[in-house]
Amino acid sequence: MAILWLAITFTGYAQTLPNASFETWTTSQSGLYEQPSGNYWTSLNPLRDLGGPVTVEKVTDACEGTYAAKLTTKNFTSLLVSGLLASGTFNQSNLLNPLLFGQPFTIRPTNFTGCFKFSPVSGDSCALVAWASKWNPQTNQRDTVGTATLIVDTAVADYTTYNIPFNYLTQDTPDTLTLVFSSSADGQNNNGQEGTALWVDNVAIDIANGISLPMMGEAIVKCYPNPFADKLTIEITNFKGEATFTLISAEGKFLGIQKLEGERTQLSMSILPCGNYSYIISSNGKTIYWGTLTNGQ
Repeated sequence: MAILWLAITFTGYAQTLPNASFETWTTSQSGLYEQPSGNYWTSLNPLRDLGGPVTVEKVTDACEGTYAAKLTTKNFTSLLVSGLLASGTFNQSNLLNPLLFGQPFTIRPTNFTGCFKFSPVSGDSCALVAWASKWNPQTNQRDTVGTATLIVDTAVADYTTYNIPFNYLTQDTPDTLTLVFSSSADGQNNNGQEGTALWVDNVAIDIANGISLPMMGEAIVKCYPNPFADKLTIEITNFKGEATFTLISAEGKFLGIQKLEGERTQLSMSILPCGNYSYIISSNGKTIYWGTLTNGQ
């Protein structure tokens, strides 16, 4: 099936995704804790297998839907463990620094949004942080492209919406987006108060033209080859219903939309210039997956 990409800029595109609202959770193999499903979020909960506390929990006290994530600062022997929820993975081979932060992202976002509430103990503060970065091969480290940060040091009794604009330091396009929620903002330095709690729900990233991209889905999606040249194959399983594929340039411009036929669809990409792209797979007004692609021809 061929696709004709159209250079059309839409003025509004806002979607919600169940896992952005932490509606689905997966129990660990040990059965001692849960993590948000979708392989996007991670926490310090795996330390429970070593006798540590569970600091991120599924709760029914939600902003919308059935569940939200509750982060609680707790003590573990002589250490303070902040409730920490982040985009990334848990590295069990390095328990001194077990969290590998960040997920691929190649668009310059405009705002970091969601809803939260906060119950501090003895003047504690929480942090909600989004960090767009790019790997620098000359220095072998990450350069900060832009950040969106909110530090709260007073109680927020009812769910409140936040909409934090990104502050950009460079003109670069990022390759990684890191989202971090911490019930104690300075918990990494063992500063905070046991019992401080932060609830988060409905997390999303806004990009150009009013698009709202939530964080990963449950459908199993494969787009290959990546980098692609003249053709791209899309496979979508663990999903029933009709779906569409929308392609977006690195500048946030919509390039076209195509209906996906069955579990496997092949698209002609020969007219696209080299560069980075993002895509959204949606169904019935709901985003079920998003990702990034590179045209390497």
